[in-house]
Amino acid sequence: MAVTKQKKVEILEELRQIFSEDAVLLLTTNGAKAPLSAVTNYNYRSSMDNGQVKVLIAKNTLIRLALKEKGVELGTTFGQTYVQVLPGGDEVAVIKTVLESVKDKFKDNFSVYGSVVKGQFMDPAQTEALSKVPTYKESMSMVASSLNSIIAKIAIGIKEVPTSIARGVNAIQK
Repeated sequence: MAVTKQKKVEILEELRQIFSEDAVLLLTTNGAKAPLSAVTNYNYRSSMDNGQVKVLIAKNTLIRLALKEKGVELGTTFGQTYVQVLPGGDEVAVIKTVLESVKDKFKDNFSVYGSVVKGQFMDPAQTEALSKVPTYKESMSMVASSLNSIIAKIAIGIKEVPTSIARGVNAIQK
């Protein structure tokens, strides 16, 4: 069934909004080792729903038009292109979440086409490097644990002075 012009306009508007606000990961079935069956497609989309990642499949022409308005020239794409977005999430979380899932369960069915972060297109190598960066939550937990260890060392140091004096007094009494 063909997509009506009105539906294409709606999809294009949604893509414009997605590419302007969020970090987006683009996966393609082109160049994948195994074809994407209906069951695999369903399993993939279901696994993304659990993580609140929004999956949108759009025509490559519409994706190209939406990115062109951002000043990004997308090369020719073939096959299905999946657009993944984590609304309200940090820029790294969607890329890290999706790529971990793809590497674990769907590595033969998808290849990374690139990503768009803050309106800038990143090729597959840059996208892979970005997936290795800690997410906002991971960064905050690292900072918190560093602060906690410093505070613990200060507390131990402060406690050690009276303990040493008490040991000295006990040694003198004996």
